[in-house]
Amino acid sequence: MNRLRIEKRWLPDLRLGPGIFLPLLAGLAAYGWRVACALLLVYAGAYLTRLVLNRLRTFTSEQGRLHLLLRCGLITLFLPATLADADRAGFSASAGWPALLSAGVLVSLLTWLISRLGWARCDATVLTLLLLALAGPRLIETNRVLQAEDAFTADLLDPHTAVRPTSTAEPWLSAAPREGPVVWIVEPASQRLAMFVEGRLLPGRPAQTITRLVSDDLPPLEDLVIGAHPGRVGQTSAIALLVGGLFMVYRGVVAFRLPVIMLTACVSAMLVLPMPVLVGHNEIIRKWLFVTDPSVGWAMGVTLINYIITASPILLTTLLLATIPGIRPTGGRAAKLFALAFGICAAVATINISFHYGALIALALVQFFTPSIERYFAR
Repeated sequence: MNRLRIEKRWLPDLRLGPGIFLPLLAGLAAYGWRVACALLLVYAGAYLTRLVLNRLRTFTSEQGRLHLLLRCGLITLFLPATLADADRAGFSASAGWPALLSAGVLVSLLTWLISRLGWARCDATVLTLLLLALAGPRLIETNRVLQAEDAFTADLLDPHTAVRPTSTAEPWLSAAPREGPVVWIVEPASQRLAMFVEGRLLPGRPAQTITRLVSDDLPPLEDLVIGAHPGRVGQTSAIALLVGGLFMVYRGVVAFRLPVIMLTACVSAMLVLPMPVLVGHNEIIRKWLFVTDPSVGWAMGVTLINYIITASPILLTTLLLATIPGIRPTGGRAAKLFALAFGICAAVATINISFHYGALIALALVQFFTPSIERYFAR
């Protein structure tokens, strides 16, 4: 009986584990052991806060240590590995390991607060990530990645670096190795995409078009799909995210139609919504159905959307947050409506509000209406 009770309690967490473990493993390969340090720091802050609340006899949540660890793993996937820093030159200690400890403290405090107040419309992980977003771009900016020969072993903050120009960079897996433990310095694709989508242009640069952006200012799409590129730990490899999501579908944690509806709605909305086709210093030209513009075309437009999906947290949020139980509705029609609304809102928020946090803002907004969706559209 006790064994059955333990299996019933731990089984949902064990099913979610591989979906989080595979992106963490890919991040560990690209960013080295500092990914594990970041996870341990987030978990240390969460566990110590939970321990204090238990001592005060105010922590009423029944979540176990494994569930807390998985929440900390989710938060780590949305943060860069360079935060696991010990006040090294060139990196701000105020945005380093204290931020990781603060993330763990926040998730435990918010879990306690939500359980005490009964806020079914909020999730502690989503709220923690949105609160961390208020700390500024230091929590997402990083331009460092290990070379393939030093995967898992080298130090991401090693002073020996080599610059890889984006316009001539080879894919990460096929780049020529450098002697010694060298860290590649690469301009993140998310930085250029965010500037273009928001209509910003660097001083002294000519007018930017979609063709010039994709051809000259973005890395090979392979780096974002199967290789490694500077950014959040969970965005290291889209393949790792997809395999983890498919495993959760196979184990019955996620219905296959939900991520399909979310991504289809998101891509369809991006094809329709006004997108910049020209960004200059004095003018910005946005067009509805931008793929029909003669200067863009379907091939270049779809390629741009692929870059946006993989370089922004849309794919990460869709597969590992928006589709898991506890955040999405459980009813059939309600879950489909939730998926459709999230996909459209994620596209709108990414293009018009924040490239780096638009998907999380959309998830928090749609989740606020989840009880109403379940009430009126459940079977």
